[in-house]
Amino acid sequence: MDWNALLGGATTKREDAKLKKPVIQPRTSQIQVGNVSATIVFKKVKNLRLTIRPPLGEVRISAPIRMTIAPIRAFVESKLDWIEQHQLEIRSRKCAPPIQYVTGDVIFIWGQSFRLDVIEKTGKPSVQLSSADLTLTAGPNSSLKQRESAVQSWLRDVFIEAISSLLLEWEAKMNVKAESFSVRQMRTRWGSCNTQRHTIRFNTELVKRPIECLEYVVVHELVHLLERSHNARFKGFMDVFLPDWRDVQKRLNQPLFDGMVDSFMGQGVD
Repeated sequence: MDWNALLGGATTKREDAKLKKPVIQPRTSQIQVGNVSATIVFKKVKNLRLTIRPPLGEVRISAPIRMTIAPIRAFVESKLDWIEQHQLEIRSRKCAPPIQYVTGDVIFIWGQSFRLDVIEKTGKPSVQLSSADLTLTAGPNSSLKQRESAVQSWLRDVFIEAISSLLLEWEAKMNVKAESFSVRQMRTRWGSCNTQRHTIRFNTELVKRPIECLEYVVVHELVHLLERSHNARFKGFMDVFLPDWRDVQKRLNQPLFDGMVDSFMGQGVD
């Protein structure tokens, strides 16, 4: 498994190649309300959804395709104080240092931090996890990109194995079936579900969060096979299957580093 596959997204054997279609970019627009500049993305949603992205506090609004600008502007005006308050809070955070894949770096796996120990040795790169360390064995002249590829490929395998296990468990409990799942890096979503094709996509950043957070996303997406919208019926299913899902949802969106902005801070689950 190589790093290019992870960047572009990887699909499990469940998925039929016929399901792949060209990606159509949604229509976007910009508005200015007071001191707040917002990007509007028109897409197939029923309600307005506002997110604020770290590290700069970028405002993004998902809006129904046929909605006009006027109600969107009014919506932003009603949230103006809240937006500005959260922008200040986000911008005050420090950014987590980038991983250089050298001894002493910190790697998060299932919510726990592991010290990276790099051993320079000729031969094929390998990764091994112990109780406190993640050991990367790589060539003496290996580049940052090669070391990154070895670690990320290993993490991807761990991630897919965990998803496969949780899907089997919860599909049986819920009497539903996902036809396929894929993993890839996503900017704002922890996961998404295509309810027509019964396919699910997971953000690779989930491997850094506690395993119960991945379980929450798995259940959330499977519930969409019972109810497409995030309505009262959907929440009722979540209450039955995962009674503490609201608490887990809060933990999912907390930064890994206390007081710092992660390389990715998800905004929700589709």
